[in-house]
Amino acid sequence: SCLIHYLLFCSVQVNSEDLRLTVYDETEGKWRLLCSSSSDAQVAALSCEEMGFVRSLSHSVLNAGSAGANGTSGYFCVDESRLPFVQKLREAIVVCECLTGRILATLCQDCGRRKLSVDRIVGGQDASVGKWPWQVSLRYDGTHLCGGSIISNEWVVTAAHCFPERNRVLYRWQVFMGAVSQLSIRGLQMDIASIVYHGGYRPFVDPNSEENSNDIALLRLATPLSFN
Repeated sequence: SCLIHYLLFCSVQVNSEDLRLTVYDETEGKWRLLCSSSSDAQVAALSCEEMGFVRSLSHSVLNAGSAGANGTSGYFCVDESRLPFVQKLREAIVVCECLTGRILATLCQDCGRRKLSVDRIVGGQDASVGKWPWQVSLRYDGTHLCGGSIISNEWVVTAAHCFPERNRVLYRWQVFMGAVSQLSIRGLQMDIASIVYHGGYRPFVDPNSEENSNDIALLRLATPLSFN
């Protein structure tokens, strides 16, 4: 018996020692190894993206026996017929026996992320000038209201709560970037073409809601950026 059931939820991790992929089985409450397949490259790319990395730099195959359990129990296999049509790994994996005994490992690219010198915000440490060039200031009528991060030449990610109904007039918003001070005259100020809110942010549906999940929004710039 191989295919048992499709999962509703999963979480993906990469082991820091041998880079093997492990996926959390929400139904059984345990971590499983991911059986290797002919679609390893696509699975590795999808897994890295799901974990928030830029991309998969490389992938390899390990022997399940030599890898050891290390808290895992059992395997997932990829349903390759579903893989081209999914955006999340959980939508294309099934519990299996992994008869080959070969499991997938991958190395993800973490470009664009800086490791903090301390693991807490409270009492933290001042950032060095110019070390966070993707950080921007979101200004409403010229006044700073929120921060954001550049994620491409056209998009900035920020929080949905920055845009209550009274603050949704697009032409009054600007994105200020390329400067290290709010008082700088050397920064670049750009208009916003559109705002995309997460559909699951409850306060926009129910004003009395105190639920803060899905507090995220995307801003599309009116003019694409030119990176140097």
